[in-house]
Amino acid sequence: MARLEGKVICITGAASGIGFALARVAAQNGARLSICDIQREMLAKAVADLKSTGADVLGTVVDVASDTQVDSWIATTVEHFGKLDGAANFAGIERTHGAFTQIKDLSNQEWDLVLSVNLTGVMYCIRAQTKVMKRGGSIVNASSIGGLRGREGLAPYCVAKHAVIGLTRTAAKENGANGIRVNAVAPGPIETPMFQRLRDTPKDDQETKVMTPNSMPLQRNGQPEEVAALAAFLLSDDASFITGAVYPSETGASVLEGLAADDAFHVSIAVRPSSTDKPAVRALVARGFPVIEVDLDTKLDPSPLEPFNTVISCIGPAAQQSQLNLATAAKAAGVKRFVPCAFITICPPGGVMQLRDAKEEVYNHMFRLHLPYTIIDTGFWHQISFPPLPSGRLDDIHFMGENNLYGDGSAPNLLTDLRDIGRFVARIIKDPRTLNKKIFTWSDELSQNEIYAVAENLSGERIDKKPVSLEEMESIVAKAKQDLAADPTNIMAKMALWTQEYNLSKYFRRDNTRENALYLGYLDARDLYPDFRPISFVDYFKEILRGNGKKPYAELLSSHELVHLSVADLRPRLMVYIEYQRGKKVSLEPCYAD
Repeated sequence: MARLEGKVICITGAASGIGFALARVAAQNGARLSICDIQREMLAKAVADLKSTGADVLGTVVDVASDTQVDSWIATTVEHFGKLDGAANFAGIERTHGAFTQIKDLSNQEWDLVLSVNLTGVMYCIRAQTKVMKRGGSIVNASSIGGLRGREGLAPYCVAKHAVIGLTRTAAKENGANGIRVNAVAPGPIETPMFQRLRDTPKDDQETKVMTPNSMPLQRNGQPEEVAALAAFLLSDDASFITGAVYPSETGASVLEGLAADDAFHVSIAVRPSSTDKPAVRALVARGFPVIEVDLDTKLDPSPLEPFNTVISCIGPAAQQSQLNLATAAKAAGVKRFVPCAFITICPPGGVMQLRDAKEEVYNHMFRLHLPYTIIDTGFWHQISFPPLPSGRLDDIHFMGENNLYGDGSAPNLLTDLRDIGRFVARIIKDPRTLNKKIFTWSDELSQNEIYAVAENLSGERIDKKPVSLEEMESIVAKAKQDLAADPTNIMAKMALWTQEYNLSKYFRRDNTRENALYLGYLDARDLYPDFRPISFVDYFKEILRGNGKKPYAELLSSHELVHLSVADLRPRLMVYIEYQRGKKVSLEPCYAD
């Protein structure tokens, strides 16, 4: 947990929601609290609840849109406690009435009110806090997923939350030399009173219809305590080398979160020794996950794996060979099930796809060891299967940006929604029928022609398609291989080759089908779990048309440093190894955040 013993922390918006959850977490970890809110009765109840647990807490009614009230509150805090070590600026509103408002209908009053609380109020707080805060202090501001993308009908809110990110980064630069850190959290839908009011607007309001758990990767909204844990970490000395960072905490962003959400598993973390101090790892530690060190670059001591029945590898595509040591250690440790990093489309081994063959080397090593296993392959993601639209409305989340039509477009192709993969895996690894088997998971089976038809029918736009012949495809693959041979370390060249080999396999060889999977000896997860309700491509495309979506591999495409992260589960003894890319958003240089 975050170490806050003896620290004086002030929190705005602390009468309810994330602010109150943070106050409880901070108090549990030894902090002394100065909390404020504009809601007098709810604030009094919050203070009473905190004091009943033994917390040292001062409550003050404050309208953060008033600079004089903010200045007075901070002065009172320092007078009462003698110092200020940290601050969390979480007060916020979304709008002034019950309906979402288009910009053309937006009143000056609503615009001014929302920005006065959500942006100007944050500035007032930072200004007052940094005047009295000493070296080692920390400030955490509340942005939102709305600050990373737009949301129809919430212009004042989204503008303010975008601006809070800029304000946070500016404050981080200005105060870094003084030893004061400034960060922001950017949650997705969190079950707070404010979000519940938003969700309870009239049902003919289109925006509320998409703010459902089904729109989230874990099929649920977040809880205030989950964001509070991250904020508490950023306030603590455990985060003493993090500033100017914006942490998106949209629920269900990884396999880790998928397993953590399943009541059958208790999740721990296994990391490379060099990664124990990484911000991503520290954030997970702050949430209460135990840590195990595993160095994949050398022969592993199997003893850290001995408590585990299952090891799952979700390692990055460029680091498949790192699994060899992991598999060897898993065998020596007596692991009952090893799940290598498969998670690829249906394709035969032996020269069709280099990425598939790299995985095959791991499988063969696993077989030589006689290591119990389950191989899990998936359909091609919905999230990278849809075409861009002429209007450009999906450009921010589109991965490839091309409208190619391979061959005649009729090849059937298994698809999988990313959110379904984790749900399938949670079932598969608990099922004795899947031991020493290959399983394939899928949500839909559609041809390119059918995908284009869905996109055109739902968007109302006509898409011009660029035909690509087999000869052209073979030439593209040959060129990609040539580029990679010239620079084998070029990750972008590798991704280009892998992408083109995927296309050749799917659209011309027609490998990625249910029939071919069964021929190659796979079990169909849909047959194993007939009650499973996958997310269809049609439903996914409707979601992204409503503004719910993000670009896959966004961190990979902008990253500059590898972070190696492992996740271990101890009920029923499961380890997951994850490797992912960390982009520049999480800066390790104080006051030099990008």
